[in-house]
Amino acid sequence: MINPLKIILLASLLSCSPNRGDNDIQVINMGIHATHDKVVSLLSKEDDLYLIAEERLSDFKSIRSIFYSSDDTGATWKKINTLQGKSRITFENENNLYVINEIFTENSFNNQRSFLYKLNIVDNEVHKIKEFNGYIHSAFFVGSNGCAFVRKSGKASDYFLYQTNDDGISWISSQISRPILKSKMKGSKIYFSTHKDDLLKNDIFLINLADNKIDPIGLEMNVADFEVRSDNDILLLGKSNKGIELSRYKDNLVTSLKVFPAKDSFFPKMLIGKGDFLVVLIGEVKSMSTTNQIFISKDMGKTWEEKNLPINNYNEPLVIYKENKVLNYNGKAKITLIH
Repeated sequence: MINPLKIILLASLLSCSPNRGDNDIQVINMGIHATHDKVVSLLSKEDDLYLIAEERLSDFKSIRSIFYSSDDTGATWKKINTLQGKSRITFENENNLYVINEIFTENSFNNQRSFLYKLNIVDNEVHKIKEFNGYIHSAFFVGSNGCAFVRKSGKASDYFLYQTNDDGISWISSQISRPILKSKMKGSKIYFSTHKDDLLKNDIFLINLADNKIDPIGLEMNVADFEVRSDNDILLLGKSNKGIELSRYKDNLVTSLKVFPAKDSFFPKMLIGKGDFLVVLIGEVKSMSTTNQIFISKDMGKTWEEKNLPINNYNEPLVIYKENKVLNYNGKAKITLIH
């Protein structure tokens, strides 16, 4: 018998004053139950929200992923489907969420089964696209054309790029032979961060899917996350000799947008953007706790606000909600909505 742990979500409306804002915090009880307080994926899609929560079953080994949706800013949630194993959203288009699903039969890479699914948000049906032999890092689809980064062994650099042009019926693969840290798709190009050859810093490489040519961009800063605006225009979050810095790579030039006020022990965690609206998450780990700071810019990095959060030990997943709000999961079954 499953011993449920009630998940309660917190939606906080924080004022957008020029200073730090932490007013108008509203607590909302969603009524979702799971044996473990863990939200793995959170996605904002127009007026709707989607999340995946993990539930550990009574044998304490098996995990089930539960898919929920909300159309009222998280006030109420509807269970729409389930999958056995651990699941996370990797990509979305107009009608589908693409989900990576992993099932471990034993505590070993060789006993891991990895699947790529498609969840249709019109009828909430889940369709299996493919089972891969290895770990699926990420996948992207544009129409019937798709690709996926798959690591075939426990070796960090053993990555292959799989491609399909018939909606996943048939696939071809090519070897990448580099670790994949973060990956994004824009147009016909895939951008991914990986270790430089000296293994001391991270750089961004791009793959042109027209010919599968892989080229490094060649950056001096140690890139932790990035956001592709357009061809040859990339926002970069990382550590430089100035500290935690947000820069913009455009037309082969790098311009600094912001050096964030933080102690040396803080590190860059996440960058997301939508138009001129930018969100940066930085963090510090101390013993068993994590301290995080969220910075928001509404004018493409010209001015910034630092936001107080009611819970400060998790702060991921984090998404932009509608045009200029931030929704993030805080751990302890709480979520904040920041204006």
